[in-house]
Amino acid sequence: MSEPGVYPIASLIDRSCLAKFDCTPIGCTDSTNISEYADINHFLIDSAYDYDVGNLAKTYVYLQNDNVIGFFTTLASLTTIKSAYRRAKHITTNGASNYPSIDIVYFAIDRNYQQQKEGSALMKALLTMIYEEVVPYTGVALVTVQALEVAVSFYAEKFSFERHASKNSKGKQDMALTIPEIEELVGT
Repeated sequence: MSEPGVYPIASLIDRSCLAKFDCTPIGCTDSTNISEYADINHFLIDSAYDYDVGNLAKTYVYLQNDNVIGFFTTLASLTTIKSAYRRAKHITTNGASNYPSIDIVYFAIDRNYQQQKEGSALMKALLTMIYEEVVPYTGVALVTVQALEVAVSFYAEKFSFERHASKNSKGKQDMALTIPEIEELVGT
């Protein structure tokens, strides 16, 4: 792909560019975080394509000059949210305990492009895609992410994601954004 942009992983004829992707921040020395970043890299390089063509999850890569700047993977899910969050966000219950959501399963930027606003650009593109291409055609109440602790401020401060539950069993923070909040962010 010669034009910079966000492409479905299944559309890449040559996926060799994926092998160079590494989202481990330069200078990261915490072994737990290094392990998490290795898992993310491994997913993109070894599993994302198969999940995509098997329709288990959809992955898009952000390319510039045949370099993978970042990627995201999403899937449809049901999310349980705390009643306080539900009331604060005015989410209709109708007796439901689980709410339809789009989960951002993976979201990462290559270490050579971190701290350069590429993550913000990719997240805005992702939220725009969800708002314009998913929300009009299906019921969805939330966009969720299980954030690494080091990424909570990115999601909260730049995109208004809020914690909707305690840390999950994997030590990640469950965060959510409502569809009206996405509408405000993407400016439609």
